[in-house]
Amino acid sequence: VTSLRKIKMRKKLQAMGSNQRHTFIAKYGTIGYKRTFSSIDSVHYQPTIMFKDVEFEGETITDHLWFNYTKGFAKLQKLHDGDVVQFDGRISAYTKKG
Repeated sequence: VTSLRKIKMRKKLQAMGSNQRHTFIAKYGTIGYKRTFSSIDSVHYQPTIMFKDVEFEGETITDHLWFNYTKGFAKLQKLHDGDVVQFDGRISAYTKKG
């Protein structure tokens, strides 16, 4: 995805706001892990799940999103590359780590 396209998608997301939930459709991408620190001496890893080609009302709104791998996602059982899921969510800002 080109930089200009990413900027346009982010502006659309920002314009949607965080006051209400929206319904999105996306394709399953992969499973990952993020490092979480509970103390200076220990590192823990939390599972994550990534969805790609995220659409809102038939228009691609972002190329991918990462989520914490919650019980709700676990209920979906084993997903395969390209499986389509629908979910509701609010838009919020975040700061990319790393």
